[in-house]
Amino acid sequence: MTTKRDMLSPRPRAGQIPRSVPKGKFIWHNHVAHRVGMGHGVNGFRYRNGLLPVDYRKFERCHCGVIDLPHYKIRGIGSGKCVPASQIFPGLDLDDVA
Repeated sequence: MTTKRDMLSPRPRAGQIPRSVPKGKFIWHNHVAHRVGMGHGVNGFRYRNGLLPVDYRKFERCHCGVIDLPHYKIRGIGSGKCVPASQIFPGLDLDDVA
C-alpha cells in the first residue's frame, strides 16, 4: 500500500504534533481514529513524512482538522474526520480538554 519512500524518518516523537511541513516532504497520517490536536503515537495514531511529489494514487488530501497544516491520508482508508475524544477513550471525559 505505502512504499518505503513514504515511510521515511524522522518521525515525530511520542505525543508530538507537527508544527511545520519539512522541506521537500509532505505530512500524512494513518487511519486510526483521532481528535483535533492528537499527538503522534496516542492510541496508535501516527504522523509520517513522505517525499514530494505526492503520489495521488496512494494518498489524498485530508481535511480532518487534526493539525492546521496541509496533510494527507491514505486514499480510501479512514473517514477523514476527527471524532470526539469519547469515541477514542470511552469512559473518560476528555472532550473539553484541548
